Amino acid sequence: MRKYQQVALLILACFSLFGLLIYRKEYIELRSIFEGFHIFGDDIIIKTNCNDSVLVINNNENRLYNDGTKWVYIDHGIYIYSAYLINNKLIKAIGIGRKDSVMLTMKCHVWYDFRDTVFSYEGKFRYNILSNVNSSDNQENFIIIEYSCELDDNTKRQGVPHILVFIVNNNKNFVRIAKDNYKDAVMCVYPDYNNLNKLSIVEFISYHQILGYTDFIIYDELNFVILERLQSIIYKLNLSNSFHIFPSNIPYGSSMQTANILFELDCIYRTLNKVSLISLLTFQDFIIPKEISNKNIMSLYKDIKPNYYIKLDQRTCCINSVNDRSIALKQFLPIIVKKN
Repeated sequence: MRKYQQVALLILACFSLFGLLIYRKEYIELRSIFEGFHIFGDDIIIKTNCNDSVLVINNNENRLYNDGTKWVYIDHGIYIYSAYLINNKLIKAIGIGRKDSVMLTMKCHVWYDFRDTVFSYEGKFRYNILSNVNSSDNQENFIIIEYSCELDDNTKRQGVPHILVFIVNNNKNFVRIAKDNYKDAVMCVYPDYNNLNKLSIVEFISYHQILGYTDFIIYDELNFVILERLQSIIYKLNLSNSFHIFPSNIPYGSSMQTANILFELDCIYRTLNKVSLISLLTFQDFIIPKEISNKNIMSLYKDIKPNYYIKLDQRTCCINSVNDRSIALKQFLPIIVKKN
């Protein structure tokens, strides 16, 4: 064989080897992509626990913690907490502003999500001051405001309402519309202002979960660590339909009573027309029915007409007295009912 032929064969062999290496690389990459789909059968499945490296999300989307609830600054010292779908044409939002805030003349739009398209519909803007700013004993420096964006009945809309948009001086401010779904009975909990111990919080949640409350909405940041742990346990053991932790910080200083007005409104609007029973308590309050006889809390309200508001009488329980009940009750009852 002549020398130039040997050189040609060597070059051809090098090209062939190079092509084979490229093919092998592409084959391995393609194979790894399709392994998760079992294209090549079960024998090539990676023998590792996928849960160790893959985030497994529960099918119940209500259990996602972050629903986007946060303070959104609009303008002139006005903040919006959240927005809510009241009915097919009315969106409401609650917020706060300084007493000297200028009541802005804003425009409002509602964005509807439809497949791969977002449609924007303009609404009629209104506002209502809820706190009594003219009261002589009101020394606080902010007011609570309710905003409404009402859409035209004659406008045909496509999709699902997703975002409430406030437009001030051509600046757009986006507030997510709450989309939480709840089951039967919702327990809303005011912020903890007393720095309670962790055991008290665990007892409150466990007691009312046993009583029959299916969903919890908690406005608290002081006890976020223990609440986050409780949330994880509750979801893993499927003890509750949903467990939400929402921010309780207020941009302006306020009294406990006035700040709670905002959280009451949020709880009511968030659950409006979705559940049969809504309760609002602090971590130090317990609902103690006289008789429950193996039924849950819903059985106590079956004879009450819809849309009723009930304010229960409060009684102070002494938890320092001697507990003379049985050992079993001492171990498993919450401290608030061990001696009642």
